[in-house]
Amino acid sequence: MIRKAKMSDVKKIKKLLEIYAKKEILLNRSLFSIYESLRDFFVFEKNGKVVGCCAMHFWKDCLDCLDFPNCSEIAMQKKIK
Repeated sequence: MIRKAKMSDVKKIKKLLEIYAKKEILLNRSLFSIYESLRDFFVFEKNGKVVGCCAMHFWKDCLDCLDFPNCSEIAMQKKIK
């Protein structure tokens, strides 16, 4: 199930992102940074466990006044049971 991230998900999101930060695929994010942008995060739950996450940021194009979505982070556990 995909749902909006909650405050209780932040440490789980951090742990998922760290997997890819250690491999230099994603930049490392601080807990503060994740809390600060929590409204942009979604999580994927399987059997009640957070096994994936992504963040969607919307950037305003000043010239055309359009919003452009940008998927800034995406991470999944390697094996999902």
